[in-house]
Amino acid sequence: MIDFDLVLKEIGYFGKYQLFLICAALWSMVPIACNLSGVVFLAYQAEHRCSVQGLDQIIEKSNTSNQLKQLFIPKIDNSYSKCERFFYEFSNGQSNESFTENIKCSNSTTECLNSTRTAIINATKTADDCNGHYYYDRSVFKETITTEWDLVCQKESLSSLSTAIFCLGMLLGSVVGGNIADRYGRIRTMAVATALNVVVASCCSFSPNFLSFVIMRFIVGGSSIATLVAMSVYTVEIVGAPYRAMVGLQLGVWSGFGYMTLSILGYFFRHWRTLELSLGLLFLPFLFVAPFMPESPRLLFTQGKVDCAKEVCRKMAKKNGRTLNENVWESAEIDDCEKKHEDFSPLMLCMKPRMVLLLVVMTFQWFINSLVFFCLSFNVGSWAGNPFLNNALSGLVESIACILVVPFIHKFGRAKTVVIALVISGSLLIINELLKFAFKDSTGIGTVEVVILLVAKFTISGSFNMLFLYTAELYPTHIRNTALGVTSAGARMASIIAPFLLQTQSKIPWILPVVLGLVCFLSAVMASRCPETNGMSMLCTMADAQHFYKMHRKMSKEYKLALNNNNKKKFVMPVDSVPSSAPLVTEEISI
Repeated sequence: MIDFDLVLKEIGYFGKYQLFLICAALWSMVPIACNLSGVVFLAYQAEHRCSVQGLDQIIEKSNTSNQLKQLFIPKIDNSYSKCERFFYEFSNGQSNESFTENIKCSNSTTECLNSTRTAIINATKTADDCNGHYYYDRSVFKETITTEWDLVCQKESLSSLSTAIFCLGMLLGSVVGGNIADRYGRIRTMAVATALNVVVASCCSFSPNFLSFVIMRFIVGGSSIATLVAMSVYTVEIVGAPYRAMVGLQLGVWSGFGYMTLSILGYFFRHWRTLELSLGLLFLPFLFVAPFMPESPRLLFTQGKVDCAKEVCRKMAKKNGRTLNENVWESAEIDDCEKKHEDFSPLMLCMKPRMVLLLVVMTFQWFINSLVFFCLSFNVGSWAGNPFLNNALSGLVESIACILVVPFIHKFGRAKTVVIALVISGSLLIINELLKFAFKDSTGIGTVEVVILLVAKFTISGSFNMLFLYTAELYPTHIRNTALGVTSAGARMASIIAPFLLQTQSKIPWILPVVLGLVCFLSAVMASRCPETNGMSMLCTMADAQHFYKMHRKMSKEYKLALNNNNKKKFVMPVDSVPSSAPLVTEEISI
């Protein structure tokens, strides 16, 4: 088998051709992020109340609106009810509809108020639900799925269900998509899934009812995450170790661009159907460049497709302005005591106790990081201030976090960075609730809350997006996509339950942030025990992986010693008990 890392040194660790391939692949991250967070605007919860036929506009706009509203809308805890209204029973059998039609409101609002009071003077007043008739504040969005299908009051959970079903599709796509990408290739998986996204997401904008909408969103969720899983592995497989962290974290940078793009689209398209159509068409550009993108040579070598892999390597070297010396194949040949091509099976993840334990721990890391990340992202629409600005700022801090975390993880390592990010995020969530309790009557607490939540989003974004890189480095090539798909299924489970957890805030506002803060601390403790991959070559075979899991404690000590002696010193894996197929780690540690 060929050690691709040695060949990559001749091709160039990060040449202009790799830059083109990475940018082309990462474009898909923009529409994926837009569709994932699109629920913030597609299902925007506008202010609403029961409709009072014939009087809705007058109740909202007149100078006597509060007095008029009190005649029809009951108050609960000093605020008007969103799901109940007063109905009047007349002795002559007159209906509420005909009663409101006969109220004189043509000359002035005062006349309207007096006419209403006169009409109901002998009527019996009872409170009841809205009977499916609602009045919505359409100052932000002309129409959303919430307003079109009345997903409020008794149907409020359906709005969260639509988000959960989208994320359920992501759960299925992360497991199945990773398996497909390992078997049939990264580029082919990305191209097919993207084409499916264009068609289904565009058709979703013409959904005649809520059921068809959630079915198509389920498909978009599954195909989006299949693209994401394949893309995240492809981008780190075609660059050298010194650049893997930088490239791997570009997913978060482009995801942030996606959030900001969504804010722009949402600002200009105030109807959910035109917004959804624009989100589907955003996938199109990748389909024009996909035919010109080669498959990952690392995957081809692992699959035994040596001739095809060599041809791709020659092409990459040529595009980078280099000539690949044919002698490199001989020097890169690994004297393998195993089969040249290991048989692939997802069950390989469960073959050894250390691998099973790592699988459980990494899945939990994905779950907790994602739960905090998605609870913050999905809740942006309820933050104080402008929803478009808040969503754009949420994307901006994610992009900045993924840029600034690169030197941090080179200096402190992957595992320690996750630990620090989780501790900071958890602390901020708890501190925010304490401040809200202490200064609940302050007029500026809303702004302070937004700032704290943005900082929490900043820290958790760096940790969450780094998990794509970290997970890819922990597993050998032929099961890398499968492992990423299985472990990131924890993220998908978190995204499914996040919308329902956010509903608890309407009853006990403080409980969710406090619980999230506490589980962040628990996750940080578990992350502190994970193997460190900083400066390591990517694992190629199961033998490499098993040796690494066994020796990582000793290797961590050697790594720290290397850093203390010389910040640019080369770190080499301890050679005792190294299998013959295991490549030594001789990449420079760039601080």
